[in-house]
Amino acid sequence: DKAPYAAKAAKRKAEYEKSMAAYNKKQ
Repeated sequence: DKAPYAAKAAKRKAEYEKSMAAYNKKQ
């Protein structure tokens, strides 16, 4: 039952880390 939520959370985490990496690179 929690599988879809976990997958969505993992996807959001990956997107967040990607955007943070891009942001840090700009600094």
